[in-house]
Amino acid sequence: GTACEDKFRVDVKAKVRRIRLVELTLGKGYCGFGEISLVGHASPWHPMISGALPSAGGGAAGSMGYTSPSGWTISSDVQTYNNGNLYWLSNVIDGSDPCQPSTCSERDTRHGPTANAYWLAATGSCAGSSWLEVKMDAARYIDHVVLQPFYRLDSTLKHFRVLADDADVTPAGFDDQLATYFAGTSGEWPPASPVGTACEDKFRVDVKAKVRRIRLVELTLGKGYCGFGEISLVGHASPWHPMISGALPSAGGGAAGSMGYTSPSGWTISSDVQTYNNGNLYWLSNVIDGSDPCQPSTCSERDTRHGPTANAYWLAATGSCAGSSWLEVKMDAARYIDHVVLQPFYRLDSTLKHFRVLADDADVT
Repeated sequence: GTACEDKFRVDVKAKVRRIRLVELTLGKGYCGFGEISLVGHASPWHPMISGALPSAGGGAAGSMGYTSPSGWTISSDVQTYNNGNLYWLSNVIDGSDPCQPSTCSERDTRHGPTANAYWLAATGSCAGSSWLEVKMDAARYIDHVVLQPFYRLDSTLKHFRVLADDADVTPAGFDDQLATYFAGTSGEWPPASPVGTACEDKFRVDVKAKVRRIRLVELTLGKGYCGFGEISLVGHASPWHPMISGALPSAGGGAAGSMGYTSPSGWTISSDVQTYNNGNLYWLSNVIDGSDPCQPSTCSERDTRHGPTANAYWLAATGSCAGSSWLEVKMDAARYIDHVVLQPFYRLDSTLKHFRVLADDADVT
């Protein structure tokens, strides 16, 4: 039934070290818990690699699109401005940064390296209906997008919205933030590196979803020429996966009378109440070792008196779970956890009627 078909998914979406179930309150029978699985990534977020490089790109004068060697596309509904080898579309996804001239292309040196750090649209663009889009070769989980709207000192944008696939992720009050951003940026002409807001405060726009496309829509010119600096997608190419605690059904701990267990990987599972005393059943490690009573083959065989599923859960000493008890999983280090999968089921004669879920100190119940 439900215990096997509909486990609880609790969103965390933060870098945390500890998941704690608090206020454990018994419904009937004995106090205990089945499984706590933390799902996320061990490595930090990183910018996705588009395949476009300052030394090799495309989307030159008159173009409306470019496809990188990695299959990413950068496109617009308006053509690229015609001025030699400047202003290519690929500049938007190649990692070039006018604040760091050494990152910029040298394909056209007439106006210095920073003139190769941005895209410029044909005259008359950005009247409110223009768009600029980055499309990856495949959908990936994107945590956030870093935008550098700055492109040249004589030009500004006063409005655009940010879409992640079809979802509008534009921050609240974004037009005012844009105005402050451009007003706080200065520099010298001919183009040198800008100073101020454009280098100090790039825009971070949360996405936190698996998407393929980031599109800037309703591009509206403030003054000068229409263009854009850089769009960087930050996330993970690989999907979420359960974190490995180091506890195994074949080797664990937190036996009768224990209040804690540390796995070989440095994870701890602990409680403020002792483990129930009944041979080698009910160990704390059962909560983080991947054992699942819905799949008996995943369960320990350390105590076979009541079948494998009796080795799939933790049971607390009699009298526990009166509303103040807790059960905690603590990793060896903080990691980005997208969500936690909870299997509160432990035995057929027992239930819990209440608990809250804390991710570090944040209530994510």
